[in-house]
Amino acid sequence: MFYGWALVMRSFISTDNSASKSDSWLTPLNIIEALGSDFDLDPCGFEFHKTAKIIYELPVCGLASAWHGKVFLNPPYSKLKIWLDKLSEHGYGTALVFNRADTSVMQHHFTKASSVFFLSGRLSFLKKDLTRMSNAGTGSILLSYGYTPDYSKLKGWKAK
Repeated sequence: MFYGWALVMRSFISTDNSASKSDSWLTPLNIIEALGSDFDLDPCGFEFHKTAKIIYELPVCGLASAWHGKVFLNPPYSKLKIWLDKLSEHGYGTALVFNRADTSVMQHHFTKASSVFFLSGRLSFLKKDLTRMSNAGTGSILLSYGYTPDYSKLKGWKAK
């Protein structure tokens, strides 16, 4: 079931903070706050960046570990499908992903998600040193499973 998790781990680890060479795009915490700050687990986060009560940080593999409660997921985008599949199977949480609505992975998950929210504009993610990157170069989407968040504190539009 978790074939290739070592590749996921390897692709997630980077000593370079540039957006083009890393899967480590830290979520701006105002997104977490707007969603309610009540996430139980972030399976691919960093302890110093509080997105949830419990954070799995490498070398712990969030794909191979058990998930519990309400999950916040900002996955390594190079391995998006396996992370979204796990969140969908878990059934309770929200993923922040790039707006790639035309891809088969996203179209598949649009049908599985309880809600889909397109954020206005482009986010400025954070580097590991918590400085802001330039904008992401594309828009972002929130996919939620098992519930619909209160999106009223975010700019954008709810598609589902």
